[in-house]
Amino acid sequence: MRRLCDGLQAWFLQFDEVIVAFSGGIDSTLVLAAAVDALGPSKVQAVTACSPSLRSDELELCKELTRSLCVPHQLLETNELENPRYRKNAGDRCYFCKTAMYESIVENILPYISSDSRHALVDGTNLDDIGDLRPGLKAATEAGVKHPLQELALGKSAIRELAKARGLTNWNKPAMACLSSRIPRGTEVTKERLRMIEAAEIGIQKLGIEGARVRFHKLSGDDGSSETLARIEVLPEQLERLIAQNLREEVVSSVKKAGFDFATLDIEGYKVGGRSKK
Repeated sequence: MRRLCDGLQAWFLQFDEVIVAFSGGIDSTLVLAAAVDALGPSKVQAVTACSPSLRSDELELCKELTRSLCVPHQLLETNELENPRYRKNAGDRCYFCKTAMYESIVENILPYISSDSRHALVDGTNLDDIGDLRPGLKAATEAGVKHPLQELALGKSAIRELAKARGLTNWNKPAMACLSSRIPRGTEVTKERLRMIEAAEIGIQKLGIEGARVRFHKLSGDDGSSETLARIEVLPEQLERLIAQNLREEVVSSVKKAGFDFATLDIEGYKVGGRSKK
């Protein structure tokens, strides 16, 4: 483990300054911490894209983590919802999201870095991401983003071990995809739908159910009417707990307060990537 840690830190020594596309997940947190350990906090910047697809509590976590690492943290407003190709929510939605973020970094961050500085824009893409359908990686390639974890062949298991050894508080944090991933492919992404999903998920979380996903579904009647359904996914080990503690009514109440007409529990449980295409 020491060898892996040293190797990751050494990777950053080829640069004078590093900008980290920071989501608050364990992958980008480890990258950020390693960059700080190698170069010092004054030579590292964390950049987080702020948009309606980012849960407010996730943004607060990003702020807490960067403060703990003493790293400058830039919050960039992105406008992907203004792009009709993003709102269309086809299979390439992530490409337009990441493109908006990287363009914002190029416009607002890079001009203030010395032209003779050896600098890099990096992210938390890791070995396990190879082979996945990730349109966002295309945007990263176009923007010249580097992937230290992937270059060093570090997968999720090793990343968590390194993060735990480094003392990172989120070393075992479940992955948290953006809120737009809760909307089925082909269903339009709107600010109101993202707000509903966020409110419902945070409401469920306050009941002690961590990591729940609320999938948005639009129900259309033969008469042209339209209603909304929240399909709730929880970790398989929490299914029994949810029923045993008789939280059903409170969960339904939280979901309806968020603006949904109906709520249903997916008894198959949450799986990474979900089944939002269905």
